[in-house]
Amino acid sequence: MMTYAYILLAIFILIQAFDFYSTKRVIERGGKEKTKLIITLMEKFGLVPGLLIAKIGVCIFVALGTFSSATYIHVYLTIAFLLFLNIWYIFKVVLNNWKIYNSKRS
Repeated sequence: MMTYAYILLAIFILIQAFDFYSTKRVIERGGKEKTKLIITLMEKFGLVPGLLIAKIGVCIFVALGTFSSATYIHVYLTIAFLLFLNIWYIFKVVLNNWKIYNSKRS
């Protein structure tokens, strides 16, 4: 059962890479980041380092949660949570790419 959680974790990390790239492109085209923590990191370290710190931090946090879900009930909760996160971030990446597409048309 943990195999599914590990697969979903790998997909999550891949989605984070896409989210990093699309967020960077939106901000470079004049868009705004809405998350206060990421705004603070970008102000302190710059656009790319700030986004990388945030994305790597999220990946580490989710990976630690995935690897620590040893009991049977926690495995199901972990899988459900990873599915939710993957769907959420896919939505964010699609939205970012929509913004990029619309900025090219303007």
